[in-house]
Amino acid sequence: METIGLDQTQKEMLEDIREKVNKELGDYLALKIEEFDHIHPMARNLANRLSQYVLRGGKRIRPTLVVLGHIASGGELGREILRASLSMELMQGFLLIEDDVMDQASLRRGGPTIHKTFTDDHNKANLKGPSARFGENVAITGGLIVGYWGVECLTSAGFPPNPTLEAVMLYSETVEATGIGQLFDLTFGVSHTSSVEDVLLIQEYKTSLYTIANPLRMGAMLGEAPGELLEGFRNFGVNIGIAFQLHDDYLGLFGNEKILGKSVLSDLAEGKQTVPIVKALELARPGDREFIIEILGNPQLTMADLSRVRDIVESTGALAYSMEMEMKYLHNGLSVLEELSIPRKIKKVLTSLANYIVSRHM
Repeated sequence: METIGLDQTQKEMLEDIREKVNKELGDYLALKIEEFDHIHPMARNLANRLSQYVLRGGKRIRPTLVVLGHIASGGELGREILRASLSMELMQGFLLIEDDVMDQASLRRGGPTIHKTFTDDHNKANLKGPSARFGENVAITGGLIVGYWGVECLTSAGFPPNPTLEAVMLYSETVEATGIGQLFDLTFGVSHTSSVEDVLLIQEYKTSLYTIANPLRMGAMLGEAPGELLEGFRNFGVNIGIAFQLHDDYLGLFGNEKILGKSVLSDLAEGKQTVPIVKALELARPGDREFIIEILGNPQLTMADLSRVRDIVESTGALAYSMEMEMKYLHNGLSVLEELSIPRKIKKVLTSLANYIVSRHM
């Protein structure tokens, strides 16, 4: 994870958090593999594949934010918050596994998705029935298991009952909100009349709450922070989370496939509604508009199609519009952060993370 504008002490703090989160995550997943091994070799195989998926790549932004939210509320960097922070990383794993099935994606973080892995296993073993259906069924099952591992990390972390219950409730609310965001995404994705406001609604519910706002709030809750700080973290997180997704949508069109770890055609092939695409549809000439509508959601689109879409998005001003909006949400979030009564060193680290979010892979 890059650190922009931090002194050496703050960089070392972030790296220390990340290293400790990775160790705690590895230890926890090793324990689950051992537990599943006592059940059946098939269960061990599933736990092993799920662990590889969760450990592969990832910046550990969410658990890092849980820890920072806890420190901001007066808590300490101990084993309890490290174990609790894994809940948000495991929630992300669960949501990504399910999302991969819905999107029929074969690549995630530079490796095969869970359903692709088990589809291939089915084919190699020459088992009965459709291989793809088997792979999807196992992935859905595995994703649910990973989601409940996240709950276990909260309940086993060792915090007092009341803040633990609040954190579990927030976990549940976060999954619920992300599910609603996914509903919006799926529904608007089959519509030719989606607006920029529709896309921002998706980004608030599907991305910003579970990526930035609620990890910070969870850490602060476990530190028994006052309501004003929880609300401030929510406002900061929603703004920075939307900026995060706007930047992600830019990368989905203009990014490098090797760096992204997924196909640069995938967002268009899935019919994903993004601000650059929706704004381009609004501003483009009729012929260009019809072209985008024709290839949006077409799994057979080519690199030549992507190149033409890029040209349309740039020439209409849709790209500039989206990037200006990204900077507006970044500025709004940083303005909220500046008003929060938290240690200056935490403000500086959160500012650095926010700036990293909108500059990654540029």
